[in-house]
Amino acid sequence: MCVGLGSRASDILAISAVIAIVSYVAGNLFILRVTNNTVAAIVDFVISFAICSKKF
Repeated sequence: MCVGLGSRASDILAISAVIAIVSYVAGNLFILRVTNNTVAAIVDFVISFAICSKKF
């Protein structure tokens, strides 16, 4: 479950922390150095979608 009705605050905080950390490391530290900001933003979206589409 990602963020939705019936989600606990701790679930929302945990998912937000995971998305922030993974997106920062993958998008800003690796992808942004090699490509431009547009590609890094697309990668951030894909990472967020992939994390939220998993069943927790």
